[in-house]
Amino acid sequence: MKNNKVPSVIGAALGFALFLVVGLMPTLVYGGYAGLLLAGGIFGTPVPTTLLPRALVMFGMGLGVTGVAFFFTVGRAVAGTLAGAIAQKVSPKAVVAQPQPSTNR
Repeated sequence: MKNNKVPSVIGAALGFALFLVVGLMPTLVYGGYAGLLLAGGIFGTPVPTTLLPRALVMFGMGLGVTGVAFFFTVGRAVAGTLAGAIAQKVSPKAVVAQPQPSTNR
């Protein structure tokens, strides 16, 4: 079995595009909410608008985006690899015509 990376790369690209369309905004919202909860737990509520609580909210947003993007990309890459392996097993072997020796001398 030859090592073909094309299905996994296509799957990863499709997974990242799907993440950008479907998952980017919810991860920003929920990651920001998690960061706000973290900042509220550390600094108390209502959260003051100073640098460190804002940094915690941004950290939560970044962590949410990174984690979910990783999930989408790696999940689709695995799905692409499996689809490529299944397609390779199911498809019939291509018959390559062998060149015939020439009889004209």
